[in-house]
Amino acid sequence: MHRPYRPRRAPEEPELSEALGRGLVEAGADVIDISLCGMEEVYFGVVHHNTDGGIMVTASHNPKGWNGMKLVGRGSVFISGESGLNDIRAVREEESMIRYFRFLVRSVRDFSKRSRVFVVNYLYWGGRAPRGYCVISVCPMKITKRSAAAFSRKDVNVVAGGGWDKEFTLLSDEPKVNMVNKRIKEGLSWEDTGIFEYMLRKSRSPDPYNVSERYKILDDFIDHVKKGGRFTLTKEQMKNADDILVCIGRDGEVLLQYGGTHRLAIAQAMKLDKVPVRVGVVHEDFVKSGGFYNLRKNSK
Repeated sequence: MHRPYRPRRAPEEPELSEALGRGLVEAGADVIDISLCGMEEVYFGVVHHNTDGGIMVTASHNPKGWNGMKLVGRGSVFISGESGLNDIRAVREEESMIRYFRFLVRSVRDFSKRSRVFVVNYLYWGGRAPRGYCVISVCPMKITKRSAAAFSRKDVNVVAGGGWDKEFTLLSDEPKVNMVNKRIKEGLSWEDTGIFEYMLRKSRSPDPYNVSERYKILDDFIDHVKKGGRFTLTKEQMKNADDILVCIGRDGEVLLQYGGTHRLAIAQAMKLDKVPVRVGVVHEDFVKSGGFYNLRKNSK
């Protein structure tokens, strides 16, 4: 996203450029803003940075108040009537400005898989859909089930219909949850709870040292929570799969999706009021009703 160098640029250009940049980022694109420049610098920047396209916000030779955008694709090839501009114009004439902007973004960039999820969500649901690195706060005591659907850690910000939210197992039946309770409520060592043997039996490449080190880290985390009285994770910890990944059913029920069992059990055993969880799959009906939008808004 680029702004032109002109001695007498239109006063609204910075505002338009910032709005364009925010929209692209929210849609999942990476944006490089090279600020004021000439069009030749846009050509150079697209090739030099190996980007999927470039946009210049400019009135060009238009009179004051008539701003626009110049678009180029990969290799600084102009997006003209033959290469998509006429299609963009048709969409603009038939649909709202929001639909026009989304189509423009798709024309400029070949989205990655995750970015395509963001775009599809926006196309169907607008601001009601999950997006970005979506973390909400929930009461851990209300998460009593694990989804039995075949979701993975990679299924993030996905909107899915069907009956998957009615397929679940109870967390109270899981050995790890009961062993965490023994550690925190009864004061047993991790080894005495039986969790070492359980984890070694389940592991594909059992290593007693790695298992022992893992539970030392959990003990440090428990001490951290006890001192602070709250459950906190840095963004780096969450990126390293230390987060609690949840899915949300049609009625707003929060289910454990993948990973985070120990940390959720710790929060429950310590009776914390709130814990941060990362959003994975959300039921289509909950998004459609606006329930997810309200949940995300109220959890900030």
